[in-house]
Amino acid sequence: MVSEFFFPCIGSKVDDDVAADVIEVKTHDEYNPDFTGIPILEINDRAHPHALYCALEKRDWEEAADLLKPDEQSPVKEEEKDSEVKSPEVNEKEGGDAPSEDEPKAGDKKGMAKNEVLAKTWFYRKDRFDKMAWRLLPIHGAVTFGAPFDIIERILEVHPDGAKLRDDRGNLPLHLGYSEGCSIEKVELIKNAYPEAADMTNNNGLVPGENLGSSAAVQKMKEEMSTMVTEAEDARINLVAMKEAEIAAITEKHESELLAQEEAKREEVDALNIALEDAGKEHEASLKKIMDEKDVEIERLKQELAKRETEIQEVKEREIQEVKEREIEGVKESEIE
Repeated sequence: MVSEFFFPCIGSKVDDDVAADVIEVKTHDEYNPDFTGIPILEINDRAHPHALYCALEKRDWEEAADLLKPDEQSPVKEEEKDSEVKSPEVNEKEGGDAPSEDEPKAGDKKGMAKNEVLAKTWFYRKDRFDKMAWRLLPIHGAVTFGAPFDIIERILEVHPDGAKLRDDRGNLPLHLGYSEGCSIEKVELIKNAYPEAADMTNNNGLVPGENLGSSAAVQKMKEEMSTMVTEAEDARINLVAMKEAEIAAITEKHESELLAQEEAKREEVDALNIALEDAGKEHEASLKKIMDEKDVEIERLKQELAKRETEIQEVKEREIQEVKEREIEGVKESEIE
C-alpha cells in the first residue's frame, strides 16, 4: 500500500499548496529488505524534483546547508481527508478492515522536521521503460556530487541510518566514498557511521575500496601521487649525483695534495742521498750516522704519510655516510609529504 502526501518545498516563498513535492510512504524497501521498522519515503525526481537533491546536484552547498538546518515540524498534510492512513482502532470503529502489518501506520511521516523528511526521502528516476534508472538517499547524492565534509556530516546527523542503506546498485555510502575519490577525512566519517560497511559487497560483489580504478577522481589522485613519487625520485637522484660530484672533487684534491707531498719528500731524500755519496768514504762513519738518521726520518715520514692517508680515507667514508643519511632523510620527507 502506498500513501501520497504533500510536502512543501523548503525554502520556497511560493504558497505551500502550490510548491509541493509528492512524497510516497511505503513500508517495504526492495533494495534494503532487511531494514524494517521505519516508513520508507520516496519521491519521483523527474515528476517532482527533490529540493535537497537539486541543491546537491547544483553543488549549491549553502542551500543544502540551509535545507538541513533544524526546523519546525514538517507541515505534512494529506491530499484528501479520505486518503488518510488510519490506525487499526480507528479503522475498525469506522467499519473498515484493519490494515495489514505491511501497510503504513498512522503518523508514519507526521511530526517529522523538514530537514529530517528531506534527509530520509529517497529520490528516484525511471527510464522510458518504467525501469529504475537510479535511486538514492541524500547521503548517496552528497558523496556522489562531492559535497563538503560538513554537509555529509550534517546529513548523517539527521539520518544516521542512511550509512546502512544501499542504492539501487547495492552501493552503501562507503562504496561511493571510495569510488568517487573522497578525501580520507570524508571516508573515515562515513566509515565511522557504519563500520560494518567495510566488509559488505555491492551488486558487483565488491567491498568498499575494490573498485577504485573505475573512478576518474581516484585515477587522477593516483596519477598525482605517481607524479609526486617520480619527482621525489628525480630529486633524490639529482641529490646523489651532486653529492657524488662533490665527493669526487674533494677526493681528487686530496689525492693531488698527497702526490705533491710525496714528490717533495722523495726529492728531499734524493738530495740527501746525493750529498752523502759526495762525502766519500772518508766520511763513511759520519755518512752512516747520517744515513741512519735519515732512515729514521724517512720511516717517520712514511708513517706520517700512512697516517694522513688513513685520515683522508676516514674523511671520505664519513662524507659518503653523511650523503647517504641525507639521501635517506630526503626520501623519508618526500614520502611523508
